[in-house]
Formats: sequence, C-alpha cells, structure tokens
Amino acid sequence: MACMEKSYQPASGASTCVSCPANFPDSPPGSQNQTACTCAGYRALGGACCPILTSTQGSFSHSFRGTRSNGCDVLDITPPNASSIWLFFPTLVTDPGSSRLLVQSCEDVGCEHNTTLLANLSGIPSGTFLHANAKVIRLIFSESNSPSHFVGTFELLWTSFSWAMEAPRMSILSPSDAWGTKISEAGNGTAILLLPGRYAGYCGIQVTQSILIASVGELSGIEFDCEDSEQLMEITGATVILHGITVHRGFTINNGGCLSISRNAHVSIVRCKFHACAAGDSGGAIYSDQSIVQLSQGVTITGSIARTGGGVFQHRGGLQAYQNVVLEDNHATLSGGGIYASSSNLNFSTSVKFIGNSAQ
Repeated sequence: MACMEKSYQPASGASTCVSCPANFPDSPPGSQNQTACTCAGYRALGGACCPILTSTQGSFSHSFRGTRSNGCDVLDITPPNASSIWLFFPTLVTDPGSSRLLVQSCEDVGCEHNTTLLANLSGIPSGTFLHANAKVIRLIFSESNSPSHFVGTFELLWTSFSWAMEAPRMSILSPSDAWGTKISEAGNGTAILLLPGRYAGYCGIQVTQSILIASVGELSGIEFDCEDSEQLMEITGATVILHGITVHRGFTINNGGCLSISRNAHVSIVRCKFHACAAGDSGGAIYSDQSIVQLSQGVTITGSIARTGGGVFQHRGGLQAYQNVVLEDNHATLSGGGIYASSSNLNFSTSVKFIGNSAQ
C-alpha cells in the first residue's frame, strides 16, 4: 500500500504503515523507509528536531526551556531580511553546576558556513546583551553529556541594514541618570538600555552617531514626557533603533514634534508609542527627509498635529510600516492627517490601520 505523509512501510503487501519517529516526523507520501523521515524544524546536534524561530515583526520575545536530556539542544533564530541582530536575555535561570550556553552567528540557515562564536557563557546572568551583523543566531544550550537546564526569555531585534559598530558598548540608564550626557558620550554602535520609569525633562537630544535605545524587559514601562516644550530627538545622518519607548507631548515650531530625521539617516522604530506631539510645520510626531524609516510591531501614533503630516511627514526617502502599526486621531491643518508623503518609496503591510485621522 502507498503510505500517507508522516509514515512509511518497507514491507511489500503490508496493510498498515509505520509512523515516523517523533524527532523526525515528516515524510513524503509513498515513503518506504524510515530514512525518508525528516525534521520539520532543524535537525539538532543532539539528533533531535528543534524549532527554527522566525518572525516578520522586526522583533519578538521568546520563552524557552532547553535541556540536553530531552535531546533538543540547539535553537536557530532566523529573522527574515536581517543584516544586524541584537539579542537580550532580560531573565535567565540556569542550574549553576554544568549549564553552559554557546551563542553563534552565521550567514546561512543550518549554520554550515561563516560561523562566529559570540559568547561561551556559564551561569549566564540576566541582562546579557549581544550583537552581530549576521542573518542567523544559534543558541547551543549545553556541550556536556549531563542534563543542563535553561529557563528564561530573550528579546530579539533586527534591522535590514548593517550596524556600524566600533566596539561593543552598553549603557544602562534609569530615570535619575543624565540622559543627555550619556547620548552625547555614546560612540557608534552603543546600546543604551533603559530601566522602567518616567523620563521627564530629557528631551531636545541631538543624535549623529549610530545607537540603539531600548527598554529592558518591560516594554510598556519607559515614558518620555517632553511637556510641550521641545521634541524628543533630532537624528541626523545616523543609524538608530528605538525600541519599546513611549513619548508624550513633544513639540517644535518647526518639523518633527517627537522625532526629526534627516540627511540619509536610517531609523528603525519598534514597539514605540507617540502621543499628543505637535509641530508648527511638518510631521506632528515624526518628520523624515532624505532618510529611511521603518515602523514595526505595534507602533502607535495618536493625537498628534502639524500643518502637513499630522502623524508622519515623509519626503525624499522611504517609509515602511508593518505588523500592527496604528495611526489614530492625528490632524493636519493643511494636508495629510495620518501621513503626508512625497517623492518617497512607501511599503505598508495590510495590518497598518488609519483611524479617525483628519485634514483641513
């Protein structure tokens, strides 16, 4: 008989088929040998099927429990169109006896070529932070034969453009720290990780170097209130990632109530919220000229106002928006209640929502 998929039968004339083993569950219809059974995810070094994590969201969180004893000791993370990957471990618990974690970066699924060891960690502390200009990240949960247990979460960020990094640097800030000083002192490639809290009076920042500004663990606990006095940040000619922050009441009489982006900057905005920002001219929340801006995974722009582009103003560059971006109740006194764009490449997914925006 001809077997269905996920099964096989080597004996001719048999009336039943044999299911493929759990660690190699897939086979094509009509398979006659167990060797036809393959792994749906990735065939791990320990001989088991382990998942390949993918996402189209620009970032994701993942909870994991890895053990050598269950045979699944490898986890491959393959963000699509990634050139630069950031990996955080906000929480991680290990058994301190034999637990080890290897982190590799590579340029191909399966990590068969151009593999680089990023970290060889024992007793990994929470808050561990890694970066690579790569397409795939591989986690190997143990090298020993004894059972080793890892329980925790990681946060993953990536962009489609490579990251200019002179040397790995990281600063962790709280609401009481001198935010502006830390930004001005940061070198190219610095990651600034923010502890939860309300950051009042920390606006009016000039950014000309490549930096990552991200929340640590709690994605809803980082708030900047510009108190209707100045914009949060002016980004000029830099590659910047903003992750997990909320901005209230940014203001300028010119362009970009919350953010002004110009001169061939590349800015990726992930899981951020902009509310009640205002500009006297263009871009109530975000102004972009001759630059590339990516909005992803739950970015919301609400209640902002400008003459053109109540939410976003985009000119001579590119604007990408995907994975549940929302522009709501923004207003332009001239044109473009939600977005005003000219001479620009626009790429929006079907999940982007425009709600109640208006223009006069």
